[in-house]
Amino acid sequence: MVCWIGMVLSVPLAVNACTSEGEPLAPTPSVAPAPVEPPPPVLPWRHPAPPFRIERPADAVSRRIPADLPLPSAARQTREGYWLGAMLQPSDVPVLADLGIRLVLSAQEPSADTLRELAWHGIEQVSVPMSDRFLHGETILQLAERYDESQIYIHCQYGADRTGAIAAFLLVLRHGWTIGDAFYSVLYASPDHAAALAELLAGHDLPDVRPSNHPSVGFYSVSAAGRSGGLKTISSGGARLVTSTIEAIEAIEARRSGRERIPWDGTID
Repeated sequence: MVCWIGMVLSVPLAVNACTSEGEPLAPTPSVAPAPVEPPPPVLPWRHPAPPFRIERPADAVSRRIPADLPLPSAARQTREGYWLGAMLQPSDVPVLADLGIRLVLSAQEPSADTLRELAWHGIEQVSVPMSDRFLHGETILQLAERYDESQIYIHCQYGADRTGAIAAFLLVLRHGWTIGDAFYSVLYASPDHAAALAELLAGHDLPDVRPSNHPSVGFYSVSAAGRSGGLKTISSGGARLVTSTIEAIEAIEARRSGRERIPWDGTID
């Protein structure tokens, strides 16, 4: 007879898990951990998001505007609140009143009938006429300070070039956008116009090159209203409009900082 003293045999025991009815449970499958996605890269510009546009069914509930309200031609709204669009017709004015518009800034003056309709609805209209040169910057700023952004409708003939220039001007001086961000947001989103804008910006020591299909390009342009169009830069007139708007912005920024801007005369010390 052999006695095993002080030794313990370790024998694995097979344990079968069972349900309360005695049925064996199915084995739990092993699940591999989900891969961790790297964070998206930080873009060098600050406003790549698409614009905020009022969806009319929701707007009809929140602001009691009929869902089928016909907006003026090329009308769209920026996230800051500004309404941008094309030339107003008399029939557009009641719509503006329903939207709460209190100021119309006209880069091209509306017809006499439209002006009478605006006056009848108590909407202030101010003409800030311009063609291929940006004008009336101080007046535009002073008027914009008197109203909430959502109460301002800005327009020219087609709602693209001069409207875009005024919008870019306000985005920089009232909302802290960079000049590049502002102009790309209202640009006609095509490779030619994007390349021409990059060249104009570089001429003002504002290097900023972006592909025309980048989300930050053209999201406040006429395309936001479901149409094709925007600020155009490949013509001499478009280049002058962009350049003169940048110069107006820089002049006002210089006065705000207490220094006068001295244009470069082409000489090198």
